[in-house]
Amino acid sequence: MFPFQFDEVSSSYGPCGAHQRHLEEATETKEDDETWEIVYTSVVIVVMFAALITDRIGADHIMLIAMTMFMVAGIITVKEGLAGFANTGLITVMVLFVVAEGISKTGALDWYMAKLLGSPKSIASAQLRILIPITIVSAFLNNTPIVVVMLPIIQRWAKNIGLPKQQLLIPLSWGSIFGGTCTLIGTSTNLVVTGLLEDRYGDEVPISLFDLGVYGVPVAMVGIAYVILFSPYLLPGKIEQDDQDAILLGARVTAWSPAAGRTVQRSGLRDTGGIYLVSVLRAETGNIHRAVSRDFVVNAGDTLYFTGLVESFGDFCEEHGLEMVTNETEIKDAPGGVDNTTFVTEQDVVNPGKNLIGLQVGTTKESLLDADDEERLRSIHRMTDVIRGDKEGDPGMQGAPASIVVSMDGDIVVVGVDAPDRPGLLLDISKGLLKLGLELRHTEAAVRGSRSLSIWRTEAIQVEDLPDLDQIWSVLNALLSADGGVAKQRGLRVLRAQVRKGSRLEGKMASEINFNHLYKAALVVDPGNQFQEGDVLVLQAKEGSPLLLDPPADFYLEEKAVSKSGSALSLGKLAAKRGNKTNDAAAADDFDGDVEHAAVVEAAWKDLQVLTPQSGETREFLTAMAVAEKSGFIGKTANQLAITRLPGIYLVTIDRPTPGGVCKVQGGKSSVNDALSQSDKNSVQNFSMVAITKDDPLQEGDILWFSGSAASVGDLRKIPGLRSYESKEVGKIEDKIFDRRLVQAVVARNGALVGHTVKEMRFRSRYGAAVIAVHREGKRVHDHPGQVKLQAGDVLLLEAGPSFITKTAEHDRSFALLAEVEDSAPPRLSLLIPALIITVTMLAVFSAGVAELVVCGLVASFCMVAIGIMSEQEARDSVNWDIYVIIASAFGIGTALMNSGVADIIANFLVDVGTAMGIGDAGLLGAVYFATFLISSVLTNNAAAALLFPVAMNAAESAGIDRSLMSYALMLGASASFMTPYGYTTNLLIYGPGGYKYTDFLKMGTPLQIVLWVASILFLSVFEWYISWLGSAIILVASIAFRLLEASHASARKADRK
Repeated sequence: MFPFQFDEVSSSYGPCGAHQRHLEEATETKEDDETWEIVYTSVVIVVMFAALITDRIGADHIMLIAMTMFMVAGIITVKEGLAGFANTGLITVMVLFVVAEGISKTGALDWYMAKLLGSPKSIASAQLRILIPITIVSAFLNNTPIVVVMLPIIQRWAKNIGLPKQQLLIPLSWGSIFGGTCTLIGTSTNLVVTGLLEDRYGDEVPISLFDLGVYGVPVAMVGIAYVILFSPYLLPGKIEQDDQDAILLGARVTAWSPAAGRTVQRSGLRDTGGIYLVSVLRAETGNIHRAVSRDFVVNAGDTLYFTGLVESFGDFCEEHGLEMVTNETEIKDAPGGVDNTTFVTEQDVVNPGKNLIGLQVGTTKESLLDADDEERLRSIHRMTDVIRGDKEGDPGMQGAPASIVVSMDGDIVVVGVDAPDRPGLLLDISKGLLKLGLELRHTEAAVRGSRSLSIWRTEAIQVEDLPDLDQIWSVLNALLSADGGVAKQRGLRVLRAQVRKGSRLEGKMASEINFNHLYKAALVVDPGNQFQEGDVLVLQAKEGSPLLLDPPADFYLEEKAVSKSGSALSLGKLAAKRGNKTNDAAAADDFDGDVEHAAVVEAAWKDLQVLTPQSGETREFLTAMAVAEKSGFIGKTANQLAITRLPGIYLVTIDRPTPGGVCKVQGGKSSVNDALSQSDKNSVQNFSMVAITKDDPLQEGDILWFSGSAASVGDLRKIPGLRSYESKEVGKIEDKIFDRRLVQAVVARNGALVGHTVKEMRFRSRYGAAVIAVHREGKRVHDHPGQVKLQAGDVLLLEAGPSFITKTAEHDRSFALLAEVEDSAPPRLSLLIPALIITVTMLAVFSAGVAELVVCGLVASFCMVAIGIMSEQEARDSVNWDIYVIIASAFGIGTALMNSGVADIIANFLVDVGTAMGIGDAGLLGAVYFATFLISSVLTNNAAAALLFPVAMNAAESAGIDRSLMSYALMLGASASFMTPYGYTTNLLIYGPGGYKYTDFLKMGTPLQIVLWVASILFLSVFEWYISWLGSAIILVASIAFRLLEASHASARKADRK
């Protein structure tokens, strides 16, 4: 009847035994499958975390690959793998990104929130201003939308106050997590556990709104104390001890300086990017002028104070004929205290002549001797204007004879030459000046057409041998056709160097150190107190200075000293140069191969480490912003408003319009410096402005001149109370406001704009764009954009619509190059109130339970687009797709852990370990807490709580532990996700924008995880609630006091150094 043949084993069982054998085989097969799935899942998870730690592949790619591997193996189905991409909570987060972007696009909330948060001077103070309010608000509102909205605000605030965002964004996320443990509605995980309790026990285990807070509040206080204490050491992002922009550098105006006797505008002292004129110490009166307008006249002997890029200050002084003030120079105080100001009226212009600059002076010896000194000096000034491009010569006089103009003031001799250009001409002139006993101090030269123009500022080597006008004209005239020349020596290098531990400078005053002997350098800024480790010094390195040489790459990495022979050898291999090649070569010649000198170099390297300037955008624009009508700035000073130190931008000067047409010129001096060039006078006549200081109250219509990169200039428009000086032109642009961008446009050489002003070309009507600022040949242009006569190569900063670039590129040759400034859409300040109303309504409707948050968010997004707060494309671009992929993949990975049984194995093992420890309730609660936060680091916190709930409740029932305490342990453990960025949504939100690495969460989060683990178990099982609260409060207050006191002492030391 049964055709099947049984072997001996099966026949011994009989018919029933055969059936049992098949069941055992099926069970073994199932166990084998489960074992294979557990091993496979464990391997994939380990490899995934290893890849995440390396940070070599994007986290979204790693998570998506891991989830795909589980689908390939069949551990999860396709439906289970893709379920996360349709998760309501995840879509809610993405929608909230759109709402937050709408608020950010108004531009004004950043400014107002920054005012509300204030201007903390230390990291600890800034973190407290984030942690405490965010923790309180997150106790009652969902923390995800709070972090989404605050993220861009905190980023901008961190930039404005000059603190690293890495030190502030993790506190933002963790503060919201701390708040979620304080009430039952603080996070959705608490509600999940409460729902599971009701399903299992009904009303037997009631939990009210604030029951969790009995344990959650002290846990939050301990967490805040930890962040305050340890974030400076465990989080990335450090503050440089001294902001180089805050360092004041002094330079004295020499008698041969081209700036002497000229206005600030015409001297070019405010044109160089990265260097800013702050104040002037008058040599004649001893007065300090802090309101330095562009019409301020600089005199020889005045001391000018600058701030900005230290490393370029040496070249700046060389270009302008300034003598840097160091510890080796002496500032000569002049008596008096009267503000020396004069009024300038219009004077006759010198008649044009036969040479390029239109002057007859100097074409013959007689014309030079017959002219008075004022006329000769005006001729030199006009020649300077032509060299710099401020004036144009007469192209019809290219064949005119050479002109040699000489002006003398004591032993200072200034020579101007306008002659037909030829090879070697400048070398011949310099050779002739040397032959006359004149030492060269400064030179300016340019070729215009076929003519060579040059200005030579010299000083007599021997006063008694000073040549007269006749001799100078005769010698130079004779040499204009000869060959030969001499080379000009470059200026000295300025650098920043940090005092190292064990330096010979530590504990000593600047007056006790011979910088010239030790380092062949001079101290530019005297800190005024004893040197300490970490102090940043500004030094003027002389030729042959060891500080101009680069040490070996590993010099500062090795703890032990390098031997003398090793140092000598390394000096011979130095190829990388710091500064100009001539100085480095000289230093190498001085020290290479000499053991004694090599030891000197090595000692200098051990004392001071030269700081390399950070690279960045060097092109600077000067733009004008006016105080708007009914502005909140009116009646307040620039310093009070904190607009003097905005990130990436510098407030150069403040001008106040004055009625009438005569402008008062500050300064002035008799003799040589009393004669202004004609272009200086024209500049004075065309403006009716008076400069005010940054401590003077602002008025409506005051013009604030800011200097910065194109992106920084765009940020100025987000400050409520200021309007662009070109607002009328900008307002006439036809394109919609959210379609406009800032564009940098280079004027083409043969374009229609060359030689014309913006107004003459009717720029806005022709191109559909408004000119905001002009940059010329590495210089800032301090003038109204509409009045600047454009030249080839000028870079215009424009506000333009979307069609500008395409139309101009296709049909117009006015521009050689066009480049859009990233993220430069103009703010919509007037739409801030509607945006806030929409956002508050969204949260209110959701909190009232009328609709789900995803629905409220979608409606709010549609409303923002409909009323023009943002465009459709901006709404699309605001969604962070990386976070979307990461979170969605995490859902699939979590399902794989549960399907494979790995999660159950981990949970049961840890609970068994806690029970076996034999320390009562603390051991079991600690094991459940540990298992929960460990699994929540891989799964979502909701999934971890749901997974461990039955295990925890079974253990509580068998051990006789209060089930409400066990549920609190689950809630606290599920929310304690600090070790990885993937266990909690808010961690993911700040992961990318903060520039964090995976290891940053490990370093900072692992100790916190342990601290809160121990604290939570102690609060739940050992201490009474009032002891927990009191102890946590003491820890928090002590931590805050310690960090603030430490910051106060650091600020005091910094102030003492300044």
